[in-house]
Amino acid sequence: MEDLYEQTIERSEQIKKAGYNLIEMWECNWIKSKEYKEEMKQIKSKYKEIEELNPRNAFFGGRTNATKLKVNGKKMKYIDICSLYPTVQCYDDYPVGHPTKIFKPPTYNSKWYGLIKCAILPPRENFDTIPFGF
Repeated sequence: MEDLYEQTIERSEQIKKAGYNLIEMWECNWIKSKEYKEEMKQIKSKYKEIEELNPRNAFFGGRTNATKLKVNGKKMKYIDICSLYPTVQCYDDYPVGHPTKIFKPPTYNSKWYGLIKCAILPPRENFDTIPFGF
């Protein structure tokens, strides 16, 4: 730790000797300052915090199978009796390995495969078009 401090002081001296006007503030003093607190408030209000993608968050709301889509002469009911998660987990592909994070891509690439974390705004006149979970 002492070596790092000495390297920091040495680097500061090099910058000053090169003719630059160096203004330093140590982190402990910055965190105590009013400027820091105001700046952090502005940053937090400006940006929505992006949490890491957690694949488990995608599994909610039930994934079901419709065995009959049309019934004549009878009243039909929709009941989620058996979710298909085990079937999906057994037979479908899942991305593996370290993720490549892509933020605001300029174009779509059809070779991309994996999970997406995004915000979707459904049409205002529709209700329950997209499940919502945390």
